[in-house]
Amino acid sequence: MKKFTKILSLMLVAIMAMGCLSACGKGSSKDNAGVYKLLSMSSESEGNYTEDQVKQLEEAGIAMYIELKKDKKVSLFMSEYEQTGTWDDKKITIDGDSAEYTVKDEKLTISVKGMEMKFKKSSMDEINKIKDNAQK
Repeated sequence: MKKFTKILSLMLVAIMAMGCLSACGKGSSKDNAGVYKLLSMSSESEGNYTEDQVKQLEEAGIAMYIELKKDKKVSLFMSEYEQTGTWDDKKITIDGDSAEYTVKDEKLTISVKGMEMKFKKSSMDEINKIKDNAQK
C-alpha cells in the first residue's frame, strides 16, 4: 500500500507539472501585439548596430520601431518612413516579403536573409519622447 501511494503521488505531480507547462506555451498571438523599439541589428552585408549605436540614433531623434496591431496589421517605422503589412503567429509580411519572428521576455526578434533585428516592448509615449529629441 505504501508503494502504491508513492507511485500515485508521483503520477499526480507529473500530471500537474504537465498542466502547468502546457499553460506556459506561446500564448495567443494577440498577446504579442504592441509597440517594440529597435534594440540592435546585425547583418552579414550591412554590418551591425549595437544597442549603444541605436541609443545614439535615438538621442538624435531617430525612432526605429515596429507596431504589431491587434487586427493583424503591422507597421515598421524607420524615422518618418513607414512600411506596412500583416502578421500572424509565425511571420511578419511587409511589402510582400515575409520574415519569421519570435517573442520572448517582451523582446521581438526578426530574422530574414542574413539579418537579425531585435526589438524591446515599448510604448508610444517612449517613442514620442525619442521623436521629440529631433525637434530640439
